[in-house]
Amino acid sequence: MDSKKLKANLETLKKKIPKKPKTKLPVYPKNISESLQLYLRHRTIDVMRYACWIYDEHNWPLPLYVNPAKIKIGYLNEFMFTKLGMNDFKYFDLFGGLRLKIDEAFEMPRNIITRCMWLLRYHKRKKLEYFDYLIVPLICRFFGVTNISTFNIELFNENYDYLSLKIIENQILQEKRDIVKEIFANFKKGRYASCITSIYPILDFLTRRYFDTKDFGKDMVSVNAMFKAAGFGEQEIDNLKPGAATRKLMVLLTKNEISRAEYKVLSEKHEHGLGFAGMALSSFLTFSNQYYGYYRSEKGDADVLNRHSILHGANNDFGTKINAIKLITYLYLTLELEPVLKILFKNK
Repeated sequence: MDSKKLKANLETLKKKIPKKPKTKLPVYPKNISESLQLYLRHRTIDVMRYACWIYDEHNWPLPLYVNPAKIKIGYLNEFMFTKLGMNDFKYFDLFGGLRLKIDEAFEMPRNIITRCMWLLRYHKRKKLEYFDYLIVPLICRFFGVTNISTFNIELFNENYDYLSLKIIENQILQEKRDIVKEIFANFKKGRYASCITSIYPILDFLTRRYFDTKDFGKDMVSVNAMFKAAGFGEQEIDNLKPGAATRKLMVLLTKNEISRAEYKVLSEKHEHGLGFAGMALSSFLTFSNQYYGYYRSEKGDADVLNRHSILHGANNDFGTKINAIKLITYLYLTLELEPVLKILFKNK
């Protein structure tokens, strides 16, 4: 499969993303598969984008394993959401804007402390729904309440039974069920190194299934190379997130580094219109590039979760709970992306 075909398949995927309806929908998609039939509101996309930037920065894949029928994120996290979660777009800019790497310090809006105190005392959010739980990392980042790894560990623990069952019972993994069960058995017993290394062949197996081939050459490394050949380097991968390119171009526009005409042209060029699928795909590829990065020699960052360094014995400290959770989260994301990746990898 060449880069030209991948670009064509991206256009095919784009055409499958539902447009905004004229009237408000009673329901929204609860997973990636449903997002190819149901429109996902812009407010949720905005939350996802800012949260995804935080996850990217800390080498975490997007956690999509929360049960939509019974959202559980932990008592403290839910308390923060209830007291500080906000629907207004300007607050997303306030929280999420801290992530943007600009030279000058972030300028706090006027009366922000007063606003926050009012929210703490009087603001009451309705119960969690859809992907509202992704607001919590934004709140954590803004107020410095907890770090992203702490949040993800609690989120994972709260949803462990649901996500483990979803992975074990996934139809595409039926012939690998015993291995998958062993992965979770090792995790429960604290054998994190065994858990991590057992996931490797599962990920390669999934890639071959999505490519519809038995060729061992079709693995996650080849996926990264394929996207890179199609012009999706690190910057373009980030722009797969809806609104990411526009948000960054807006910063340049406000600094008078580009004209309004240039802003319009560049926005149209770099916005891919892939909705929820683009958000998940961007997270998937960003983590893949870091995890499957190729090193020719040992490096000092031995604590970084990298498959190549682990296989060559350059990493002695990879067997941690955090790394195991990262890789299980990545496995879940890969399974969730099945309908998207099958479209992108179609070679006929």
